[in-house]
Amino acid sequence: MPVFQAFLGIIKLFSRNNISFFTQWNYATKDGYTALLAMNDTTGLIFAENEGRFISVIVEEVPEPGIIFTGLPREKHFLEQVCDCFMYADLKKE
Repeated sequence: MPVFQAFLGIIKLFSRNNISFFTQWNYATKDGYTALLAMNDTTGLIFAENEGRFISVIVEEVPEPGIIFTGLPREKHFLEQVCDCFMYADLKKE
């Protein structure tokens, strides 16, 4: 999916121009679409494209005052579950 190449620039922004701070992988959603997922200790990113339309989702913890932030869950399964919450078929052109 060529649109995903554009998302690498977004990942670089989040990682202060060091993409190595993120682990990234392709994921097949439960409804058969492919998404690019990326995560580090504090941020999860989801990018999906269908028929030239795309969606990007940023998952970050925003701690409340007095709450100790321990970061996002480090397991890929966490971000994959978040990814499966979206209906990518809705990205189709009408």
